[in-house]
Amino acid sequence: MIKLMSRPEVAEYIGVQRGTLNRYKLPPADAQIGRVQGWLKETIDEWQQRRPGRGNHPDQANWNLPPELR
Repeated sequence: MIKLMSRPEVAEYIGVQRGTLNRYKLPPADAQIGRVQGWLKETIDEWQQRRPGRGNHPDQANWNLPPELR
């Protein structure tokens, strides 16, 4: 079975409040069912490592693009 995380689950997984997650630009969803988007744990792990913030290198500017477009 493929396990996807919803926005509330992503917030819990990365340790932020649900409202705080709204300020983050999440990577493209791995799937969408109706209006609900879902992310694989691996997608969120990679995003966490690459997203802009203190200590990230400027050459990671395309962090939010799908891998095939980076």
